Amino acid sequence: MAQEEPEVASLDELHYFVTPIYITKQPQFLETVKAIAADSIKQVHGKKKPDKIYPVLMSGNMLEDPRIEEFASFIGQTAWNILSGQGYAMDQFKTTFTELWCQEHYQTSSMDYHTHPGGSFLVGFYFLDTPEGCPPAVIHDPRAGRIMLDLPQADPTQATLSSTMINFKPEPGMLMFAPAWLAHSFGRNPSKAPFRFVHFNLTVQPNAPASAAEVI
Repeated sequence: MAQEEPEVASLDELHYFVTPIYITKQPQFLETVKAIAADSIKQVHGKKKPDKIYPVLMSGNMLEDPRIEEFASFIGQTAWNILSGQGYAMDQFKTTFTELWCQEHYQTSSMDYHTHPGGSFLVGFYFLDTPEGCPPAVIHDPRAGRIMLDLPQADPTQATLSSTMINFKPEPGMLMFAPAWLAHSFGRNPSKAPFRFVHFNLTVQPNAPASAAEVI
């Protein structure tokens, strides 16, 4: 006697507590930001060559350069819009930078898995130079408990609900935002040409209370 196929239940699939990533192309800032980054790296390192073990050069605080104002203002306003769009009461707050600096990664350099604690709410990247074969920007699943109890993936090359990390291909002028609690990294740069990007962190501060004159 033939067995009947079991009935497949109809399921409502719901997703909550998602991890948002925001990407936009803003090439109009490239020329200015590249110049500021180069000047800042030169000011910090002079003619020093990258270390053979850790072949990366870091700029100083690029916010100190007045030429960065338009770029920084765009990032700050975009960050405010992101947090407002997530449902936060941003009419009470303003976004401010904690850091904004350039990283210049030479061949074999990488950036390890890390997050940005200490009061940051958003982190981001602005890619300046992305040589052929440069490493992808990688974000990692922040749910440690889920990773410990994970199953093998059917196809790790596909982005699915089983993925533990997602890769993004950098392009010059690409601007990327993510929550500060989200771990991120870059693999090793295989290119002889340096891989350059601006990295930044943002926090929020309460708006200043209105003065008596403003209230009147």
